[in-house]
Amino acid sequence: MPSATSLKPSANALGVLINDILDLSKIEAGKLDLVPQTFAPRDLVETLCKSMAVKAYEKGLEFFIDVSGISHSQVTMDKNRFTQILNNLINNACKFTHKGYIWVRAWDETCESGDLQLYVSITDTGIGISEQNQAKLFEAFTQAKSTIAIHYGGTGLGLSISRQLAILLGGNIHFTSTEGKGSEFTVVVKADKAIEDTPETQLPLKDKRIALCASNKNVKHWAERICTTLGAQVYGADSLPASQSGVQYNRKAVDALIAEQDCLLDSPYSDALESGEYDTLPPILLMTAPGEELKFQYRAGPVIQLYKPVSENEIVRALQGDRLSARERILPVPDSDEVDSQTLKQIKGASVLIVDDNETNLAIAVGILEHLSLTIYTAANGLQAIDKLKSLEQQNTPCHCVLMDCQMPVLSGYDATQRIREGMAGELHTNVAIVAMTANAMSGEREHCMACGMDDYITKPLNFFEVQQSVISFITKAYSNNDAEQTQAEQALEAVKSPEMHVSDIIAWDKNAALKRLRGKESLYKKVCGLFVQRLPMKIQELDDGLKVEAFDEIRKSAHALKGMCADIGAHQIAAALQNIETDAAKGGSPEHLIASFEEVKAQLWQLLELVESYLDNG
Repeated sequence: MPSATSLKPSANALGVLINDILDLSKIEAGKLDLVPQTFAPRDLVETLCKSMAVKAYEKGLEFFIDVSGISHSQVTMDKNRFTQILNNLINNACKFTHKGYIWVRAWDETCESGDLQLYVSITDTGIGISEQNQAKLFEAFTQAKSTIAIHYGGTGLGLSISRQLAILLGGNIHFTSTEGKGSEFTVVVKADKAIEDTPETQLPLKDKRIALCASNKNVKHWAERICTTLGAQVYGADSLPASQSGVQYNRKAVDALIAEQDCLLDSPYSDALESGEYDTLPPILLMTAPGEELKFQYRAGPVIQLYKPVSENEIVRALQGDRLSARERILPVPDSDEVDSQTLKQIKGASVLIVDDNETNLAIAVGILEHLSLTIYTAANGLQAIDKLKSLEQQNTPCHCVLMDCQMPVLSGYDATQRIREGMAGELHTNVAIVAMTANAMSGEREHCMACGMDDYITKPLNFFEVQQSVISFITKAYSNNDAEQTQAEQALEAVKSPEMHVSDIIAWDKNAALKRLRGKESLYKKVCGLFVQRLPMKIQELDDGLKVEAFDEIRKSAHALKGMCADIGAHQIAAALQNIETDAAKGGSPEHLIASFEEVKAQLWQLLELVESYLDNG
């Protein structure tokens, strides 16, 4: 008999169907009430797209966002129903597209009557819709082919509900499609004007000179369109304007370069990067797909990494010099991890709270920071973190930076951050710097962290340079009595050292790669290995127990914990196998397949345990 857990996917599908039927019945009965809200349409479209684009990049697609045609910074309408429409249309594009791209474009128009209409088009290079099936596309419980539900799932209600919602919002949905080539769906709705952009806000990049370096023609077309619409003059990387010094890639030639990695390595800029002529480089906005490894060691220069899909807002912020997260800005890479004496003196006595339910991660974070003469506190979940901050406030002792894990029992890092911002940890810490520690490096995670009130985010496994850099950056801003605080903060960032990283072959246990990540601090690494040896048998047993009773959530959690433990010590191949088990468990996969997969991984884990024990005994 199937367990309750194994029925979860079917229950979720049934829940979606019931909600769709309820929406449809309310619409047909004329009882669906609209709730107008004032919101920023650019932010809504960009945020929704960045969160949904994760599915596209997992399939190897490109995803483009273009909101440059929106001329109103705020509009009023039913935001939730409009979001429901967009969510359905973008989800369909991701579902039915297997190669190529998805392009979301938004713009507004003022009619002769004075009404404002908001448009969003979603173009894809997916499977398309045959002519004979197009007429019935918006009928309830109908899909283009009978095989669609089998291969892709769905209720056949999404498009029908979306069109009726669009009509309720004073608009409609139109589409064009060619079978085998793709589709374009355009939704138009009526909105009340709230705030119209001024000429200055419409052209934030006016008179900026930007060079584009992209091998993908669609990426190049998208970037050129965005930058031109925002007021910039755009050049190809191989046809830059002449500079006074005669050097094509001199800073005076352009104000910025927007580049993809492969194209950058073949551009005129690569020579300057390799030879160290950093003063000749303009700011470089490096666009990379989520999870894409850096193929060049950016030793210096103002290189800013932006994860695709890149939004208009990110480009504007980067080129206007707004603070970006430590993970976005690739800083100069000096030769050691020593911090200069002036910075050490400035931050001495400052306090840091590290929050994580994983004691290995706590040990690593403490080990990275303990040489900086900081006062370090720890907590195992968000609730403990709030209690600790309250206690410090009662002692009139401020905390200057919080490293916050995102996924924790009792109270998550996301929820804890929101409560801290609401003053539930005391007024003294309402604006304390909070840096997320997350194992999720996918696009959209940064936006999620920022939306919760976090200031920055770093990814796991924790990197020595990244943790140290972020903490010093925030402490020098919050804990300094020197009038030259801003200058010292910049010097502090320059002073943090990171090693030259080499891509190593992935093997069962790569001690050297793990040691490099911890700046060669073997004593700290041995401590991490000791925790691995101590915890591994218990975690293996927990996963075994979950498999016996088909408790998929427990299987997922145990696989996630084991994956992190293996990644911490450099066993990346085993960690990747555990990631597959975690993913399969989250989807409610076949118990037989999960058991077989773990039996294979378990044998490797016991072998790894012997190797680590031998290393600790003989090292």
